[in-house]
Amino acid sequence: MTHGGLTPRNVIFSRSYDDNVWSYPKISNWGISQLLCQLSALPMGVPPKYAAPEQIAPEDFGGVDASTDIYHLGLILYEMLTARLPFEGQPGVVLQKAVTEQPPPASQFNDDLSEGIDTVLAKCFRKSKLYRYNTVQDFRTELNQVLSGGSL
Repeated sequence: MTHGGLTPRNVIFSRSYDDNVWSYPKISNWGISQLLCQLSALPMGVPPKYAAPEQIAPEDFGGVDASTDIYHLGLILYEMLTARLPFEGQPGVVLQKAVTEQPPPASQFNDDLSEGIDTVLAKCFRKSKLYRYNTVQDFRTELNQVLSGGSL
């Protein structure tokens, strides 16, 4: 199932019945992005700063699918690690950069990050969806490998 509009606002930590916080995030607003599509200039109603290339120029990059969610998860992780998004500026500038430029390595903004993190994120941000991670599980596996001190 594809969400197509992942942003930090869609990632939540919820409480269970015994009032403990879940140890992993949940994705919310399934279906809301499809509704927003009707109200937005961008497909799937995603804010420009979180738009994947295929949401900006589907005729060049194909339609929204599971790899779009991988791109969005990469943006969320990038923002968590650097306290910024890879592309900044007015919406039109951000949209143009998203389809023409590779984001700067996250380690450029956080000296504590390894080259492995940069490699994982770069794969999330590939313009061609064919070269992104095939599944979220593949993304998670490589991210865990890097975080545990392994190399890619």
